[in-house]
Amino acid sequence: MKIFYSYTHKDEELLNELAKHLAPLKEDFCIDGWDDRKIQAGQDLHEEIDKQLETADLFLLLISSDYLASPECKREVSKALEEKEKRDAIVIPVIARPCAWQNHEKISSLLAVPKDGNPITKWDDRDEAFLDIYSDPK
Repeated sequence: MKIFYSYTHKDEELLNELAKHLAPLKEDFCIDGWDDRKIQAGQDLHEEIDKQLETADLFLLLISSDYLASPECKREVSKALEEKEKRDAIVIPVIARPCAWQNHEKISSLLAVPKDGNPITKWDDRDEAFLDIYSDPK
């Protein structure tokens, strides 16, 4: 299973923490995560992102106000939802920081994690937030 991490670089620290917490899934379920930091020098940025968007099985959208304001992230959300409709890919919003994600028509209809869409940064213990994401039955 291929995971596409959609995020803004302003949330890269949270992305790295999320990836660490999901690491046990790599061995247990042969899961491979991908984010744009894996693009190598000389590769076409948009071409590589499009290739990964077309082949991912699971899209984790790391949502924040910066994410919602990013044209590139909006493009990734649209493509992820297209893939969901086309071939039953899974799209899960991961609420990173407080923002108006409930007002986003494409994202608000999806069940978000952590529990009740409470932002990771608002949890007293962030490890508990990541554990909640990890243990979510989706």
